[in-house]
Amino acid sequence: MTVLTLVVVFVITLLSLSFQGTTITACARWLGLATEVPKTGNDFGIELPDELESQLSEITLTDEDFNKGHRLADMNFPKGVLVMMVKRGRSFIVPNGQLELQPGDILLTIARQTE
Repeated sequence: MTVLTLVVVFVITLLSLSFQGTTITACARWLGLATEVPKTGNDFGIELPDELESQLSEITLTDEDFNKGHRLADMNFPKGVLVMMVKRGRSFIVPNGQLELQPGDILLTIARQTE
């Protein structure tokens, strides 16, 4: 084989892979074969061992959640619920009671599991 033949085969292979790789998802959707992957875990990437007997939950804040104020201390959480972290856009914030919350913030809470 000549070098030119190898180059042609290489270029054709790259073009074929590029075309297939960029169109396979669109074709699967068009044919109704694509499915959404169910969400597992949480947006924070945190998991707790079973021995802790606690559960993590995510709460996405909306405008209706701010009837008593915008600070974390103004929120009405049940006793025993702790807000561990706040995700705002692409930022993660370790909260205190004075943190001004915004609609769309995602709160990571921890609470003892109820039997």
